Amino acid sequence: MTKMLSDFISLGDVAKRLGCEPWQVRRLFEKRILPPAHRIGMYRVVEKNELPKIKTALVEAGYLKH
Repeated sequence: MTKMLSDFISLGDVAKRLGCEPWQVRRLFEKRILPPAHRIGMYRVVEKNELPKIKTALVEAGYLKH
């Protein structure tokens, strides 16, 4: 199955959707709490279906409330 560009979202957009700061999302990847994000050009991106997993990681890291 081929992924479409529309299947991905930038880390900045993840932060906007989840109500946190972009650095908090990046930190999850930098500390290897989550596997490395894909790159499209200069942007780090994740698949939209990974949002629940990222939200859980942000809560566990103390960056978001339940």
